[in-house]
Amino acid sequence: MESVKVLSALEVDGPADSREVIWVKRGIWLYFWLLILEGALRKWIVPQLSSALLVVRDPIVIFIYWKAYTIYPRPRKPTLIPFAVVSFALIVLAGLQLMFDLTTAPIIVYGLRSYLLHLPLIIVIARTMDSEDAKKLGYWILVVSIPLAMLMAVQYYSSPTSWINIGAGGGGEDGFEHLDLRGIHARPPGTFSSVSGIECFVPCVVAYLLYAFAHPGVYPRLLVWGAAISTITAIPLSISRTVWFMTAAVIAWTVLAGLTSIEYSVRLVRIAAVLLIAVVLASQTPVFRDALGTAVARWNSAGEGDTKDVIVLRVLDPFLEGFKAMDDQSFLGRGIGSGSNVASVLQTGRLGFGVAEWEWPRIMLECGPLGGLIFLGFRAGLCIYILLVTLRGLRSTSELGCSLAAAFVPTLLTKTIEQPTNLGFMALGLCLAAASQHYRRRALRLTLSVDEESLRCES
Repeated sequence: MESVKVLSALEVDGPADSREVIWVKRGIWLYFWLLILEGALRKWIVPQLSSALLVVRDPIVIFIYWKAYTIYPRPRKPTLIPFAVVSFALIVLAGLQLMFDLTTAPIIVYGLRSYLLHLPLIIVIARTMDSEDAKKLGYWILVVSIPLAMLMAVQYYSSPTSWINIGAGGGGEDGFEHLDLRGIHARPPGTFSSVSGIECFVPCVVAYLLYAFAHPGVYPRLLVWGAAISTITAIPLSISRTVWFMTAAVIAWTVLAGLTSIEYSVRLVRIAAVLLIAVVLASQTPVFRDALGTAVARWNSAGEGDTKDVIVLRVLDPFLEGFKAMDDQSFLGRGIGSGSNVASVLQTGRLGFGVAEWEWPRIMLECGPLGGLIFLGFRAGLCIYILLVTLRGLRSTSELGCSLAAAFVPTLLTKTIEQPTNLGFMALGLCLAAASQHYRRRALRLTLSVDEESLRCES
């Protein structure tokens, strides 16, 4: 009887009451669907509730935390100590910023919500979901990628002022999200409220496609090929250099990590062959060719100098500017949340970059040099932890976690945390869940061997 209890607990990595775990998983699934559809709600379905929908996932997160806290055994809770330390430091900093009248209470509250509320979900998802759950969620990511690419094509060919390209809240064209290149095309955000959602979503699809190509039969073949052609078309349709960079990062990291495993190295050849076929098929469509021409025009028009200069501008400058910003403000910073769009609307009535466009300088300017280094160091440490865990999972042929890590880590490290869609993808830590299969199987084998030994002793 005791062994049955142990096995039951291992199946959910700790929690004893499976009904409670099911409720946590339901909350995670609801979080995922709200993340995908939040922009559609804000733009087309209930635009009058656009501001309220900015925080529509917050009650879901609180519900998940409440359920998770009641079911996880105590030894698991110390894993949240780094989150607690950072939270304490930022709350103290926020109090000092209010005391010295550096910002206002609503801006501070929204800033702390963005910094602290959602990121612990990474650990909760890793403790609640396993690789099979990550694969199930991946099935729907692949399904969504097909109509999403179609919607992007419609947005791409529609006028930037068309209703299909309307901004969140039902307003007019958002100058930060629409590019009128060659006078005819808009920058399509799909169902998301901004193109930043596409920049986070497409790398996730690519990670699942790489896994599907390496493991035929995991997903239906027609779905995989449909998602592959749709995603290859969506990459130039996005008119986003970030999408290109992050897609390349997922592929490169998957290849490098795969070289550590002889078995997976053989699969890389299959992946390369299938990807080449998918690219050839997608390139036959007029949408792909037209979008590729626009993407090249965007690349050439946005950067000064050659391709190398553009890469340096997009990859290195966001980090270097963060350290340069340390000398540009007071020790306490300008106020947590002061660089968000919410703060810009509250202060000026218009959307805009309150203190800086890039994330690292914005954090430094909001929190000051000490607070900024603490929070950015925490995020960098969390990224390193994710990469190490997923690499260890690769030893048990858990390649999915490794590919997903390459999709999630750049978002977690560089994306603006005060943008709700970015924050949602940061918190959706599927890479750790996908890599957890190795440890659960090892624990299960250990328990079974102990049970067999106990039965022999009893007989």
